[in-house]
Amino acid sequence: MARESNTDSLLTESVDNPIFSSERRKYLSRIAVFIGALSFVGAAESTISSPADLPNVPMRATASAHGNLAPAKWTGALEDAAKQPDELAATKKMDLLQDLVQSPDDGTSHAYVKESIWASPGQIGPSEIDFANLENSIRAAQADNINVCLAVWPYTWGKEQQSPPLTPSKRWQYTTLLATIDGRLRHDFNTKDGEKPPVSCWFIGNEPNNPTFWRPQFNTDGTAAAPGAYEALLARSYDTLKKISPDNIVIGGELASHGNDDPHSDRANLSPVNFIEDMGTAYRKSGRTEPIMDAFGYHPYGLNSSESPATPHPNSTTIGVADYPKLVSELGKAFKGTAQAGSKLPILYSEYGVESLIPAAQRYRYGKNSQPASAGAVDEKTQGEYYSTYLKMAACQPNVIGAFIFHTLDERSMNQGWQSGPNYADGAPKSDQPAIADSMQSLSNGEVACP
Repeated sequence: MARESNTDSLLTESVDNPIFSSERRKYLSRIAVFIGALSFVGAAESTISSPADLPNVPMRATASAHGNLAPAKWTGALEDAAKQPDELAATKKMDLLQDLVQSPDDGTSHAYVKESIWASPGQIGPSEIDFANLENSIRAAQADNINVCLAVWPYTWGKEQQSPPLTPSKRWQYTTLLATIDGRLRHDFNTKDGEKPPVSCWFIGNEPNNPTFWRPQFNTDGTAAAPGAYEALLARSYDTLKKISPDNIVIGGELASHGNDDPHSDRANLSPVNFIEDMGTAYRKSGRTEPIMDAFGYHPYGLNSSESPATPHPNSTTIGVADYPKLVSELGKAFKGTAQAGSKLPILYSEYGVESLIPAAQRYRYGKNSQPASAGAVDEKTQGEYYSTYLKMAACQPNVIGAFIFHTLDERSMNQGWQSGPNYADGAPKSDQPAIADSMQSLSNGEVACP
């Protein structure tokens, strides 16, 4: 006789058995969440819209005795370190971010952690292990009064990289995953109608103008392929998340700061200027009459870590922090006269990192006696100065609603990872941690004086 599957046993086991009854309830609860998710996704690529609760833009500095103060803005980090199987370990990792932002407990927190989940092709539900770790990190964030954003990255790492959702059926699978994650989180955290959900903002994809994360970048005839495909995914994601709740904040774009625009290059990728233009063209051609995002995520990295964020890139398709007017202009041109905000679209600097050299006396924390592989790594003093400059510039750029750093602590591998955190890999603070913390708190408290 064939062995009975776990699914069958959970559905048929007697409710008189308390062990199986508990497992059965968990299973049926998850099935109910999934079925509920399908009702939000739908079978067709439809449209739905409702504005999210975002700051009005452009935001004006307010006069004070200390100068023109920028409004309070979001600050935080892209960091997955708190996704731990143990709640105590998750709390210790999240506390490193709280040390930086000092989030208040009065309900006015502008502190955010941006976490990620990888979505393999065809996946319509989260990995149980990854989801349990995510929930532990959310509990830790809530204890520290830190808001949670989730980036769902629709691809996998590795040599056999899978393609992103390029067809209607694959977009359906991706957005079903979004709805399932949202539904399970609301269920597991017992979120009532009108209450703040465990995840309040959603990032769709990661650097779709970077071939590491989105392929193909170009069609065989040399025309751009990625912008149109990404626009279609973003539109469907927006519709799904807004149907679940109008208060879900959908953040699109998430572009890398530079690209070569050369379809014949060994690493063919698109610049942000051309990607935004082509995304706008795809939006117009779709005939859509609803928005596709509430805010535009952007990664304004320098060409390498030695480049100051104050360095402009005139006559170039690169867009760094100092090229803010260029970014606003490109968004304005792309979406002018449509239902999608452009020149007044809120911008979130959702990832920016500066790698620091690790002093010889601190290398024992990493397990390998080597320097970071990234070109241009700087000393800790310069790292702190660059982060402070970045945060102050973001505070005074009207359409920018916030600025995140990449990591609260370094990745342990010095040859393959990033050493861009204010803390060493084991959580010990670097010499510039206090200066970075001061700048992050000034941004979130509205204490930055603008010219």
